[in-house]
Amino acid sequence: MLQLKWKAQVFGLDLRGIMNLKSLIAVALVASPILALAQINPTGPFTGNYSEGFEEFPNYGSGGIYDTLSVFNGEGTFSSNPTGSNQLYIVSPANGANWGFANNGGLQNVADGVNALGSQNFSSNTAWRPADITLTFNNAVTAFGGYFAEDSTNSHFYLNFFDANGNLENPFGSTDIYQATNVMTWSGWTFTDPVKSIVFTDNFAPAMDGLQINAVPEPASIGALAIGMIALIRRRKLS
Repeated sequence: MLQLKWKAQVFGLDLRGIMNLKSLIAVALVASPILALAQINPTGPFTGNYSEGFEEFPNYGSGGIYDTLSVFNGEGTFSSNPTGSNQLYIVSPANGANWGFANNGGLQNVADGVNALGSQNFSSNTAWRPADITLTFNNAVTAFGGYFAEDSTNSHFYLNFFDANGNLENPFGSTDIYQATNVMTWSGWTFTDPVKSIVFTDNFAPAMDGLQINAVPEPASIGALAIGMIALIRRRKLS
């Protein structure tokens, strides 16, 4: 009897071990697609469902200097860090509002129209320090891109992408736009896990233009669309 009881206990432990193993496998299977979602992939030029060329703003010679800037028809907002540092400049080389890079001459072109966005940042003692601006979206985006130019002496221009929960999506290193040129050049990315904000950092005076995003509709908008489609299907069935 004792021997049978001992065997049953051992067998019970084995069963628990098997169940634990099954649980771990199940968790891994569920988690694997979630982990696979957090991917950032380079992409070529595209036209998004929102675009920004900065044409509606006055250039900095006419007061176009901002601490925050609403863009993409209100779908996104650039903000300076620290607040109040007024880093955002609307530049327009064709109209005399030039943008000079420390050792790379002036901005040679804009992507479209006559305006672009330049960013510069001063520390509390008014000495230069790398630009640090944030672009926050009302709705998360699955793609972002644009044309960028940089200072040749500090050609690393880093982007950090964050999801809706504030989690960094590129934890193994910032995404680097590396181009020692004062000519606007395209860089773009797609995201399998939608991005809610982008922090631009570590370049003294980057410029950008022709920005594109693909924004994900809000759940309420998706629900309204689904209800509309159901109503349309019902109407067709009745007719």
